[in-house]
Amino acid sequence: MRQIIASEGVAFVDSDHVYPVDTSALQALGIEFIGEDKKGLWYERVPFRGPERDIEAGRQAAEAIFAEAQQKHQAFLAEEQTGVEHSDSGVPRQVSSFQAFAAMDAVILPDGSSLLDAVEAYMEDPSTPKIEKLAFRKARDFERASPLVAKIASQFGLTDAQVDNLFIEAIKIEV
Repeated sequence: MRQIIASEGVAFVDSDHVYPVDTSALQALGIEFIGEDKKGLWYERVPFRGPERDIEAGRQAAEAIFAEAQQKHQAFLAEEQTGVEHSDSGVPRQVSSFQAFAAMDAVILPDGSSLLDAVEAYMEDPSTPKIEKLAFRKARDFERASPLVAKIASQFGLTDAQVDNLFIEAIKIEV
């Protein structure tokens, strides 16, 4: 049974798994609790007046919150199966350097070169700081939240979503 407790900022995807979520949309509607039974979703407002069922805005907010919790649950399950730690959004926190290089090589830029080719050219540039060059060449793993990843993303105009996707694709690469 899925449930949301708005004041606690948590959602249960089942009776054993609870995840922190943003419940501000429900709180703005005065909804404290959402439960699910055979008839569907039901709501409790503050002050408690009994369950309600026909709150369209509440249903939309609840489904978005349940989707967020489910995404976190899938990341948890993937981490359990693979031993790879994922962020709350399901993005791997780190990938091996080989996985990162292979994922960058698969991204083709408008000029026809790969992202890996472009990053390697940037690393060969005399103006690139030596510490960045060393990190790129010698790192065993690349952390999603690392300054080097942020610098490469900025240098090549990659959005957070594009970098997240690189990590998601990279973790799938096995040798």
